[in-house]
Formats: sequence, C-alpha cells, structure tokens
Amino acid sequence: MPCYTRRVWHAVSPHPDLVAASVYGSVYPAVWNLQLAARARGLGSCFTAAHLRFESEAAALLALLDNIRQAGLVALAYTEGRFRSARRPLVADLAHRDRWSPAP
Repeated sequence: MPCYTRRVWHAVSPHPDLVAASVYGSVYPAVWNLQLAARARGLGSCFTAAHLRFESEAAALLALLDNIRQAGLVALAYTEGRFRSARRPLVADLAHRDRWSPAP
C-alpha cells in the first residue's frame, strides 16, 4: 500500500490541487516502478484507489500513524500463463501536435 506523510502545510495550503499534484506526482512513479519490477519477476499487479472510501478503517487495520495517508493499493499475484504484448493503438492515432484534430 503506497503511503505518504501528510505535512502541516498540506492542510493550510491555499492551493489544494497543487498539494495533490505534488503528493501523487511523487507516489505514482514509485508505484509504477514497483509494478514493472513485479512483472519482471512474473507477478501481475493492479493499482486501485477504490478502498480509499474506507481509508480510516484500513488505517486502523494497518496501525498507521495519524500523519500517514494512503495513496492507493497495489494488488500483486502470480498469474496463470504468460504475459503477452498488449494491443495498442498507433501513436499517430493518439498523439496530436498543435491541435486536437489530426494533422492534415
């Protein structure tokens, strides 16, 4: 379970969305690295934040300190079978330059 330390300035910041961007911008790359390392070792993973509706109950189960907040949950498990390449759309269908519409 990725967590972060809630700082005093988080609560008093006049820009809560900047606080969130700062916090999650630090946590999510670490989560992604965990998922990549797990996959290299044959483990599948899934990131979710659905449990945060019950954050206080989860914190109590884990005996987290009051200033520790959960950023999500990563489920890890050995998978059946082998990993295969995901079907991905062409970059040209997703990337845009200078406008949202496709280039002429």
